[in-house]
Amino acid sequence: MKEKKWIKTEQMLEALKNDPDKEHEYTHYLGSCLHSIHRFR
Repeated sequence: MKEKKWIKTEQMLEALKNDPDKEHEYTHYLGSCLHSIHRFR
C-alpha cells in the first residue's frame, strides 16, 4: 500500500514540474497523506 503512495507522489511531482497550476492539488494531497500518517501513529 505504501509503495503505491510513493509512486503516486513521484507522479504528482512530475505533473507539478509540467503544470505549476497543480501545486494546490499537490499540497492538498500531501497534507492528507501526512494527516493519515500522523493519525496512524
